[in-house]
Amino acid sequence: MLLSNNPSFIDCPSCDTIAEKIWSSPANIQIAKPTRIFVNPKTGETIMALTQYQRAPAGFVDKELKGPIERSKFEKAEQVKTDIINQAMTLERQEKLDATTNLRHKELEASMSKICAESDNPAATERILRKAMNRSKQKRIKPRKSNVQLAVNHQDKSNLQDTVK
Repeated sequence: MLLSNNPSFIDCPSCDTIAEKIWSSPANIQIAKPTRIFVNPKTGETIMALTQYQRAPAGFVDKELKGPIERSKFEKAEQVKTDIINQAMTLERQEKLDATTNLRHKELEASMSKICAESDNPAATERILRKAMNRSKQKRIKPRKSNVQLAVNHQDKSNLQDTVK
């Protein structure tokens, strides 16, 4: 039921008794050990701490992500950085592919008369070569994709702080 439409008691539709409303406190999301990262304030570069005893490299500052909200913000910021890097890598790969294709097409253009003269049907051979060249010019590579996600094992009890029971 919506909180605004939530009376202190309601009638149970199956057994015709009055059901009481019991409020429970939300779960404490801060009981896990924080995720440690090292941030270089000058460059913005981040490195994940692999163990709890790992020290920050020279020029880096130790930072703790205390809870899922901070981890989610960090993941989103890192995903933006990763998307930019992936886009640059995809463009670079596409430029290399285009350069290789253009070079191959120039070589084919230069030797096309020789190839066509050696075939049984020169007109069909030239038409097939031109179709193949146009087809490879339209070929695009798939964009590179990476996902940034912090691996937090909530089933492993070793990463939980001592809590009072």
